[in-house]
Amino acid sequence: MKPFDPNKPCQYRNGEPARIVCTDRKGARPIISLRYYPDGTEKIFSHYESGQQFCENENSFDLINTPTKQERWVNVYRGRFGAEQCEDFYPTREEAFQNKASTCDYIATGKVEWEE
Repeated sequence: MKPFDPNKPCQYRNGEPARIVCTDRKGARPIISLRYYPDGTEKIFSHYESGQQFCENENSFDLINTPTKQERWVNVYRGRFGAEQCEDFYPTREEAFQNKASTCDYIATGKVEWEE
């Protein structure tokens, strides 16, 4: 898992939105976040640079970066002994298709999706 980055969109570990108001507080827990409540109030939480609220076990109100969906395109070829192999990832289907190798046994161009 990538280290927590307070400069990227984040949320609490339980999936609720978090609002970071400070990342340079003096002391052991320099990150201050606010959690919104339905009655219109906000509660203050402090966190270590890692995003953790406490130094030991994971907690529902640890900060994590909001997962972002990634998408790339890849060309699939028949490799040695009938196995399939993939080459470089491309940002668009069109770019992947334009860069398919003419010397290999091309099978298809496919989309790969993941969250980071």
